[in-house]
Amino acid sequence: LLADIESTPIPTLVVGCKLDLAPERAKQAGYDRINVDCRKAMAPGSTNRIILSKFFDSVVERRKAPMASERRRRLL
Repeated sequence: LLADIESTPIPTLVVGCKLDLAPERAKQAGYDRINVDCRKAMAPGSTNRIILSKFFDSVVERRKAPMASERRRRLL
């Protein structure tokens, strides 16, 4: 089950202050990773702001898409 979850491209946002303790799976799986300093505001149009916007867009798209279980129910 864990291998199935890791192979599924689920948008994931990890927030924390111990970056050195975070697993390095993000690099291996090809997911975008950003570091945000909470003491500074993100400037409009900055790289981190664009990446964060794309992340939220992918979450919304995924939420709007029908779930696999719903598709199965329709087929049955």
